[in-house]
Amino acid sequence: MRLCVKRIAIICIFILSVTLVISGTALILLTAINAKPSLLVGAGRVEITPEIGCYLGGYYAATQRSIDVHDPLYARALVLDNGSTRLAIVSLELIIANGVMVNELKEMIRREFDIPAENISVTATHTHTGPEGYYEEFGKYPKEYVPEMKQAIQRNTLEAVRQAVENPAPASVGFVQFDLEGFSSNRHNPAGPLDHTAILFVVKDAAGKPVAGFLNFAAHPTVVPAGDLLISGDWPGEFQRLMEEKMGGGAVFLFLQGAAGNVGPVTSNSIEVNFRTFSQ
Repeated sequence: MRLCVKRIAIICIFILSVTLVISGTALILLTAINAKPSLLVGAGRVEITPEIGCYLGGYYAATQRSIDVHDPLYARALVLDNGSTRLAIVSLELIIANGVMVNELKEMIRREFDIPAENISVTATHTHTGPEGYYEEFGKYPKEYVPEMKQAIQRNTLEAVRQAVENPAPASVGFVQFDLEGFSSNRHNPAGPLDHTAILFVVKDAAGKPVAGFLNFAAHPTVVPAGDLLISGDWPGEFQRLMEEKMGGGAVFLFLQGAAGNVGPVTSNSIEVNFRTFSQ
């Protein structure tokens, strides 16, 4: 199973690496988008893995609780400040990020760091193998509500934002939009609509080295089977980790889930064929 998750992540990271390193257009765009030296950017990452035994949030028919941790879950944060406006982008390795939990979290960030709530974006990677009990409302779900779990996630996410706020550095930023074809499919209708668009946002330090960023792409994190009952960030979790590893130096990289709808990841051998073709 880990090989399956890693295979998808490694393929994605290969394409992103090629986009960043080889594509002259992308490099020009990424270096030219922000020429003002006044921009300060900070990033933070804190673990939010729940205790083993929680219900998993993405497979609602499952009645059994988690039995182990496949890989840890994290809260990641980027804070950008141009001297007049400060904003925060938060990505949580959770199934959803809305409602009471997020409203309370935004208010905590506002009070603690003086960032207006309208300048705070809190998103979820939508991993189907993260916890369920941290939110109080979502139709007939969750199966349970655990206030202590919600509070722990909020507390640790606040710490990730604190790391970002307290460690700003001069930076330039830029983005590039491109297609990632062959890595997602319409899981209910092969002929149905499918959005291959990916948006890559990169933060570079004063020396021009990428130190943070995010990828926006649409595909459900459903590589880890429901029956395994393992806590996992699924393919976005592995993808973020590998991006951070490749960038090095304590880099923080976020995944921002797109409008996934009926879009799922491709996990068949066709991915390997596409990867070989692309690398050639």
